[in-house]
Amino acid sequence: MLHDNRNKGIGKVVVGFSMFGASYLFAAGLGATLIEVSDDRTGKPLLIPVVGPFIAAGREPWAILGIAIAVNGVAQVFGLGLGITGAVQLGKARRNAPTLSAAPGGIQIKF
Repeated sequence: MLHDNRNKGIGKVVVGFSMFGASYLFAAGLGATLIEVSDDRTGKPLLIPVVGPFIAAGREPWAILGIAIAVNGVAQVFGLGLGITGAVQLGKARRNAPTLSAAPGGIQIKF
């Protein structure tokens, strides 16, 4: 059985960008909640993807909340990195995949 390499990296794309999206939405929700309770200093940076949690963690007076926010930032960085890595792999795999085409001269296979 032949292995289909055209979709190499698709799993990393799905998992990575899903992880990034979920962790960012959680941080943005927390940021909006903190802004509502008059904690703009910590809440507003959480609306910024990737670097915002690290800014907010440094401003948070509660150590446990600061650590949780920083862990969320790590999840965002990891998810974004995994998604980009998978997208690059997927692009290379699809660019280098063998193709089958019908032309006036007959059927052609390109490797």
